[in-house]
Amino acid sequence: MNYEKWLLNELLTKYENSKVFREGKSSRRVMYSINKDNKLASKFENIDEKYAFMFAINKLKEKKVIDYTWVKHEENNLVEYVCLNTEEKPLNEAYAIVGRTPKRDQLNSLYLLINEYEKRVEQEWIIQFLQQMKSVIEIKQSIPRFFTQTPKINKDILSALLAISMIKDEMLERVFSVKCYGDSKYFEKNIRGKVISIIKEIYRDEIDSDIKDDEVLNMCGIVKYPEVMEFRGNLKVVLLDKSIANYNTQVFGAYINSKEIENAKGVKLGSINKILFIENKANYISYIFSNNNPNELIIYHGGFYSPMKRRWFELIYKAAKQKNIQFYHWSDIDYGGFKLFHRLKTNIIEELKPLYMDKVTLENNINSAKTISSQKYCSKLRELLNDESFQEFHEVISYMLKYGVKLEQEVLI
Repeated sequence: MNYEKWLLNELLTKYENSKVFREGKSSRRVMYSINKDNKLASKFENIDEKYAFMFAINKLKEKKVIDYTWVKHEENNLVEYVCLNTEEKPLNEAYAIVGRTPKRDQLNSLYLLINEYEKRVEQEWIIQFLQQMKSVIEIKQSIPRFFTQTPKINKDILSALLAISMIKDEMLERVFSVKCYGDSKYFEKNIRGKVISIIKEIYRDEIDSDIKDDEVLNMCGIVKYPEVMEFRGNLKVVLLDKSIANYNTQVFGAYINSKEIENAKGVKLGSINKILFIENKANYISYIFSNNNPNELIIYHGGFYSPMKRRWFELIYKAAKQKNIQFYHWSDIDYGGFKLFHRLKTNIIEELKPLYMDKVTLENNINSAKTISSQKYCSKLRELLNDESFQEFHEVISYMLKYGVKLEQEVLI
């Protein structure tokens, strides 16, 4: 065993996690307790190992990299503590001996790298995240949990975020990987998990905790296959080549894929007076199978909509704005449902109204409601009570908090 390198690595790790490192000074020393290390004690039963250890620490002491103390009444026999010299010159010597990049250098390099990419990113949500990461480095003097000690991996993570910021509609995951790394599988094997964690963190108040990884990437326009939108109603799509796709005969549900939307010039609506967005797939299917009103356009919303799905919604809204059409959204009566409604209303349809998301609906189905057991969840609901942009839901949220319940829309099928 190379006791020099082993001991210095232990001490340097302690140092990099200490107040001395974060603040530059402290009354406490960076020490390793030798006499409390049982594995080391077991090794020292072999006299050659003990001599090798003593030779190593004496060599390091001569270089003024460390100092050590003896166990009381065991001078020249048992070492109690080994202390790291945290002055600049001996500290640099310690790093050099073990061939380790100083954490301060790692932090500075990562900070500069993030700063470089921040200037090139085009989307505000990614810019804000990168600014937060720089703050973590500055304040906590630590590598943020979304990054690593490996510079190449950090650069690859930032390259992915930069590429995501430039996606306008959607991109196949393998194509995305080739564009970023020149390898169709590199993103999936090495970076995908990190990027998903970052997106989940950024949108933690917007998305459900059990959201699937593919759905997280879809939100940013990265897809395994072209996205398919589902709807039912008197609707035609005018394509760039002036051809028209007519969907009004598909009374049990129609489908349009992202490629067709990408090539769509606009949407034409027939005798529609109501447009309803439905979050849950089961509710959407149940509704279109049991309601055949020719004056309704029913749209499957799903979860957090992707860039391409947003484009689809915008095409429909642009056509509907010219008519006297009512817009509704139906989601779960819970935090996630309220956020989905708010996002659709704020970003696309300002006239949007909630459907079956009120106090009366919850009261009438109270026996099928789920119990809210998390205080953190209640706190998030209270935040919505203090936000006027969620005023449509203030009454039902107060009821939810009073009785500790929420309702999944499947109950209403």
